[in-house]
Amino acid sequence: MKVNLFFSKKDLYINFDKKTDMIIVTGMSGSGKSQLAISLKEKYGYEIISFDMIFDYDENRELSLIEKDILTKFRRCYPKYKVAHLIENDENVCDCFYNFVKKYIKKEKIKFIFDGSYFMKRVNFELFKNERIVYKRTSFLKALFRRDVRNISRIKNKNYSFIRFLKEIYWHYRYNIKHLKVWYKEERSFLQKIDNLYV
Repeated sequence: MKVNLFFSKKDLYINFDKKTDMIIVTGMSGSGKSQLAISLKEKYGYEIISFDMIFDYDENRELSLIEKDILTKFRRCYPKYKVAHLIENDENVCDCFYNFVKKYIKKEKIKFIFDGSYFMKRVNFELFKNERIVYKRTSFLKALFRRDVRNISRIKNKNYSFIRFLKEIYWHYRYNIKHLKVWYKEERSFLQKIDNLYV
């Protein structure tokens, strides 16, 4: 299965013949996962839990009460993960967070949608390969464009001076160009795993 550079294709719905209390929505950053998660929430009545909250990435998004409770209890159980920037390079944090949320949900008896690109690139595939998964498929260039628009709007909201604003845009695009090959490899690797299991 190839990465879509220019044209979007149908999303992949995996293991949807199984009845479970969790739906994982993943895909490349900027692919439209969050909008898809909202649509699934309306259809199935599940709660949405974002994987991004562990890294404090989306400052503009208000966490739900369940997300706040999960994050508080997770950091209480794992004190070393209290500071977001200290966990960025930790190889185990995503697997640890995934397992914690699964236990939390089982205890609280909640049906939920787990939304995040970390399933694609950092969570051990063996942990969730038997769950219901939606892989959001969008062209690579469209995803990059959406990510750029989103990040520029976040920079604007910080009320920087014009010079600081230009500097932030410069560093943002420099980061994107530097990581293009990495993102391409991550998506290709994940799609290959899906190919090996389900196709």
